[in-house]
Amino acid sequence: MKKSCRLTGQEFEVAQEDLEFYQRLGVPSPTLHPLERQRQRIAFRNFRSLYRRSCDGTKKQIVSMYDSDAPFPVYDTPHWWSDSWDPYSYGQEVHLERSFLDQYLELAKRVPRFSIMNVNCENCSYSNFALESRNCYLVFGCVRNEDCQYGHIVWDCKDCIDNLYAYRCEWCSNGIDIVGCYNVHFSSETVNCRDSYFLHDCRNCSDCFGCFNLRGKEYCFFNEQLTKEEYKKRIESFLPLSHATIQNCLEWLREEAIAKAVYPPYFGEKCEDVSGNHIYEGKNLEYCFDAKRSEYSKYAFTAFG
Repeated sequence: MKKSCRLTGQEFEVAQEDLEFYQRLGVPSPTLHPLERQRQRIAFRNFRSLYRRSCDGTKKQIVSMYDSDAPFPVYDTPHWWSDSWDPYSYGQEVHLERSFLDQYLELAKRVPRFSIMNVNCENCSYSNFALESRNCYLVFGCVRNEDCQYGHIVWDCKDCIDNLYAYRCEWCSNGIDIVGCYNVHFSSETVNCRDSYFLHDCRNCSDCFGCFNLRGKEYCFFNEQLTKEEYKKRIESFLPLSHATIQNCLEWLREEAIAKAVYPPYFGEKCEDVSGNHIYEGKNLEYCFDAKRSEYSKYAFTAFG
């Protein structure tokens, strides 16, 4: 079935299997294009902005994803999970003659919300949407990490800093979409690499500097194959990295590596019947992005399991 988005007028397809899925759930078929639906989901929550405010339950100062002028009560996360407040205190009568949505909005403004989403974490007070992590600071979308700082969507990582979309990495910094890497820095779209700097779209490489589109290589310097001794001698003049060296190499990454690299249809591994990008260990996925170990899903963004 083809439908027209009620906001943009853009045409989109609703498959028969999707219609059957909506019928099973007892919900109407969508009236918005998938991208418009994603925009609404993103607008619904605050992910990365934190505020200093008072807990409405304990009155102590806390860090929260809600500012002090929020129209609903905000509790410190440990207090929200505790039994020290009455969960029936925000109850209200239902009036069938009134609009359900109006009453739902009134209820939403009465129900206390936790200050940050932080579940089974230790020493992660400044990390939002964090799960089973410890000693992490300003990591947003923080899942099963340890000793990580300054990241967005960082999962199953240890001792990592300044990364955007990192998965199963250790001792990595300044990476974008890196998977299974160890001691890799200033790199992007790189999988299962170690002891390397300034890589783009490399797989199963080690001891490489300034390389792109490499597979199963070691001791490469700006895509030139060297011996182990030649490589170590060549990088001696670069390490430790100075600010000027970092800026020059990043400029090379942007103007040479990223611009001239040959790209696959999508970035991912161990997938079957998928469409989207950055999918790992996926099966039967349609229009999904940044999905790990996911199956039978559509229009999913940052999905895990």
